[in-house]
Amino acid sequence: MDEPKPPPIATQTPHNNLLEYGLSHPETARSLIRQMIAEKALKELDLSTLKRQPKSFVDQELRHSHSDVIYSLMTHPDADGQRAEVSIYFLIEHKSEQDLLTAFQLLRYMVRMWEANLRDGQPLQPIIPLVVYHGEREWQKNRRLSETIPYPTELAEFSVQFQFPILDLWQTEIEKLPAPEDPFLQSLFYLLKYSRSSQLANYLEVIFRMIAKTTDSDLANNHIYAAFIYIMATNPNINPESVKLAINESFPFYIYPDSILGKEREAGVAEGIEKGIEKGIEKGIEKGREEGREEGLEFGILIAKIQMQEERCGLPISPVEQFKSRSIAELQTRLAELQSN
Repeated sequence: MDEPKPPPIATQTPHNNLLEYGLSHPETARSLIRQMIAEKALKELDLSTLKRQPKSFVDQELRHSHSDVIYSLMTHPDADGQRAEVSIYFLIEHKSEQDLLTAFQLLRYMVRMWEANLRDGQPLQPIIPLVVYHGEREWQKNRRLSETIPYPTELAEFSVQFQFPILDLWQTEIEKLPAPEDPFLQSLFYLLKYSRSSQLANYLEVIFRMIAKTTDSDLANNHIYAAFIYIMATNPNINPESVKLAINESFPFYIYPDSILGKEREAGVAEGIEKGIEKGIEKGIEKGREEGREEGLEFGILIAKIQMQEERCGLPISPVEQFKSRSIAELQTRLAELQSN
């Protein structure tokens, strides 16, 4: 079954880039669903039918304001064939900060999806929202829409009953989670949880050894590349040489000591980084193999760091196009200005 290619990333920050890249792989998304859905409910779902849905599934306004990933799958019919297969949509949302309006945002997105069903002449399909959160404190905001919009007790029957499941990596001991089917998903958990922590250095080999379990060597190289860019963009305390060492320890036959990507890929970095930020890491890697240059690695990481710092400062996130005519020195100056605020 051919899966849709990952769409352009909606919000250009490293956290969104990494999670959308990871969940663009059906095996990783399938593993996440198994992590977050109760066993009883899983028995109703035919996970072999999981299929990525394109961003065009919703309108232009929401497509550019969310970094959600949407999958569909079918339910199992019952034993006597009395219950037909039903198409279910999973809406996977990422949060790096707590947001009081998350339930409302999800419901708004779900309504647009149902409107798309009607436009296409389809019946309204069930939607299950999932939220992956990796903020710097335990999630304490509302998970029910009825808590976000409180009704008087006498009028409670008129409220919308809606709650979303959340995987709170802040309060989750990753080591105690059931091992995901897809080892790359577990590496994503570590990357997201410790991305802004000094503890990340302690987990570098753990992360890359998980990625090393990926049986497809090209896919493993893509995962290495995505993880390296994310680490460099989010954690200023990590030395690039320590990341290279962890990679070389885990991939002695794939990676040359002189290059983070190996000599066969040195020529593919510059355009890959730029396109990786602009159009998604996976597409960026493909483009970068053909026509990039190595100095673009620093260029791409600086852009990602600037965008992340803008997000932390509550500023609008600058589009990639704004940086194309600037030098590395100018980008370094801009980053220093943002960090001093």
